[in-house]
Amino acid sequence: MRDMAAPIPSSWSLPEPLLRRLGAGAGRQRLLVEEGHLVLVLHAIPNADDPTRRTARYFWRTPHGAWRASATPAESTIRALRSYVEDYFERVDAFEEEIEQARDADDWFRLLHEMAPFARTARNMAKVIQELRDHLGPDPDVIAIRDRAVDVERASELVHQWASQGLEYTIAKTNEEQARLSDFISRSSHRLNLLAAFTLPLTAFGSLFGMNLESGIEHSARPWLFIGAGIFCVLLGLGVRLSMPSPPARIEVGPPRTRKPGTTRK
Repeated sequence: MRDMAAPIPSSWSLPEPLLRRLGAGAGRQRLLVEEGHLVLVLHAIPNADDPTRRTARYFWRTPHGAWRASATPAESTIRALRSYVEDYFERVDAFEEEIEQARDADDWFRLLHEMAPFARTARNMAKVIQELRDHLGPDPDVIAIRDRAVDVERASELVHQWASQGLEYTIAKTNEEQARLSDFISRSSHRLNLLAAFTLPLTAFGSLFGMNLESGIEHSARPWLFIGAGIFCVLLGLGVRLSMPSPPARIEVGPPRTRKPGTTRK
């Protein structure tokens, strides 16, 4: 879906050159100055389900210092701009609460999907308000809003970084669990192979002597032949066991070594 701009109230008396610069779409966030009129073109909090759609929020400052907002046409003070920035800050707080409740990779991915356009919009919004501050000079209200916008930008970047680290940690823990499970399966299989190698000769001889053939051994009064065959099978199993390759040495992975304070790396 293409980005669409919020309509400018018909009651606004803007210069014609300024109207032509606004264009038909929201466009990027920017500050427009024409004949003493200031127009802030900002974006509403982006919708994660449709990040390509940008809804504009217009703020007009007349040459006489009065403020107007497209979302609240009746408002005539800078309070509407302050409320707009506060909405962003409240959304950051909501993101922090969602981060505390995230438990798996799906939660982290969803948060990153929602926060990426939000952090980008907040960063550009702070730049535009900084331009407003530079243009108007030491206006206390604008300075306070600028500081709040900078706080939103910084908080959104931190929250986005926390979500990225949470996803990376979840992936690392999953890989660690998979490696531990693979190691367990490998060791269990190795033990089963050892058991099979040890008992295979004995099973084979037992099956051979269990055949219904007349060999004369079954009528022997002395069990020496049976005992000898059993010992031979055990020794053969040990020989097969010793001929099997040894498992690879286990690699111990620990925390990286850190340099002592005051030392330099050569």
